[in-house]
Amino acid sequence: MKTNKVAISVGKRIRKCREQLEFSQEAFADHINLDRSNYGAIERGERNISVYTLARIAKGLKAEVSDLFPTLHEINKII
Repeated sequence: MKTNKVAISVGKRIRKCREQLEFSQEAFADHINLDRSNYGAIERGERNISVYTLARIAKGLKAEVSDLFPTLHEINKII
């Protein structure tokens, strides 16, 4: 599997937000009605996710979707 560094960066940001809300992976996945193994793969950057799923995650985190993405400066460093 080819490493997607942007997906990894997004997953790390999602994990950080989830942990700040003190959700376990399992509890958060249940909170947003997503399979825990799929959610775990998202946090690890192993899956490209749909815009709809990203919106569900952002809503569950009470975060702006844009907060879950690296800045352009960060993207330039990782691509």
